[in-house]
Amino acid sequence: MAGETEITRIGITGGPCAGKTTMLSYLEQELEEHGVGTGTVPETARFLIGAGIVPPLVGASVFQEEYIRLQMIHEDTLLRLMERQRKGNRNVLLCDRGTMDACAYLPPEEFSRLLAKNGWNIPQLRDARYEAVIHLVTAADGAEAFYVQDKERHETLEEARERDQLTQDAWVGHSHLSIIGNETDFEGKKRRVLQQILHHLGMPVPLEIEKKYRVGRASLNSLPRHAQKISIEQGYVVARDGFEERVRKRSQDGHSVCYRTIKEKVRPGVRREHEYQISVEEYENVARMLPRNTIVMKDRWCFLSDRQYFELDDLSPMGLDLCLLEIELTDIQQTVVMPSWMEVIEDVTDNKTYSNREIAFGSLVL
Repeated sequence: MAGETEITRIGITGGPCAGKTTMLSYLEQELEEHGVGTGTVPETARFLIGAGIVPPLVGASVFQEEYIRLQMIHEDTLLRLMERQRKGNRNVLLCDRGTMDACAYLPPEEFSRLLAKNGWNIPQLRDARYEAVIHLVTAADGAEAFYVQDKERHETLEEARERDQLTQDAWVGHSHLSIIGNETDFEGKKRRVLQQILHHLGMPVPLEIEKKYRVGRASLNSLPRHAQKISIEQGYVVARDGFEERVRKRSQDGHSVCYRTIKEKVRPGVRREHEYQISVEEYENVARMLPRNTIVMKDRWCFLSDRQYFELDDLSPMGLDLCLLEIELTDIQQTVVMPSWMEVIEDVTDNKTYSNREIAFGSLVL
């Protein structure tokens, strides 16, 4: 959720012919009408290709390396300029694609070499640069009649579907990832994206709506191949009924991104939330002052299923034989389609015994 950061950065990504250009134009107009100041980072890859660069001639790895570098320059420059012309209390930087898109165009080992060469890491490129990521599914998957090839988009329908899935997989692990498919016409698709952004911005109020389930440990053995493991530590600065303030560190491959979050209960399953990034040093300074037995430690597995984004928490790092499955919703009435392989024991959404706060303070007895 948008918090104390002055400008919320949202990556708008997707497969070939997903409607990003039209979507961004629509979002700029609609957000301005909602009183949100907007800026837009244009698509870097299309800029390079339009300037005469032919990816196969320079090499895929070289092209994606320069793409990431230029994408970051564009984003950082726009962010600095927007900070000087903020409009009102809410401002959004919309990014046409994001840095992790490069992962979808390279073999995993080549992408890893590219990161090592430049001193980059996945949490830095995926998590730290965007408060939310919205993936638009290609027209080649569900709206085939509208799929169009051009001089920069040469993929066949099947190739477009494969590229779309690789791009989705590249962003798995981000804490706020949404997948917008072609279940409706494009007007409906636009409205759903706008709803996601307004929800993230907290308009009219920043609500967190989630469902939580206790699941069997055997579910960990059936995770899809794209699942990403994130190690999480979180401690509670303030924790009382209906209100909590916490600090959290999310780590992967030895690199971390940290957050400070304030949550207030609105009604069962719904909380008002403010979240913003802090440095690792700030996290460590706060965590050092907290009793060690009030720190939650867990391994989080993030994955996609039926275009839903799930987070499966394994509490074994705390010595607990407990696995909890969570999914964030934009509507309390939204239906959750559970993965067929998931061993669901019970819905614990409204059972505070399974809240992170209760687990942190050792109140959970299994």
